[in-house]
Amino acid sequence: MPLDPATYLLHTAAAEKTTVYVHLDEDTVEAYEALLIAQTRHQKLFITVEP
Repeated sequence: MPLDPATYLLHTAAAEKTTVYVHLDEDTVEAYEALLIAQTRHQKLFITVEP
């Protein structure tokens, strides 16, 4: 059964996800949901999950 990113992120705790904003050019910004996969005291590592 494939992983549905939207459903998976819907049931993920707020502290374990964020939104990453990517500036494609001066006028275009895209938002991607990202999942926390590792963290230290000072840094967090997120990955984006694509369908």
